[in-house]
Amino acid sequence: MALQERRRERRRERGTTPAGRRSTAPDAPRGVGPSLALLGEVVVVGVVVALAVVPLVTALPALAAGALHLRAHVRGEADGLRALAGR
Repeated sequence: MALQERRRERRRERGTTPAGRRSTAPDAPRGVGPSLALLGEVVVVGVVVALAVVPLVTALPALAAGALHLRAHVRGEADGLRALAGR
């Protein structure tokens, strides 16, 4: 019995299961399983990538709209938002 108790204690200290696998990710909060921790990481990375890409995706249309606005302004045409949206 003492041998089993020592093994359990060592496993608790190492954070492993009887099969030798880690019971949770090393930096995961206590009580969160590895699959839930992975899901959290995937969501965070997805949000960061989406926010980082927005300026790249919208840069070209914004430049085009700005050029149209300036061209209309220089020509003396209507250059408000309605005129820009109608083009």
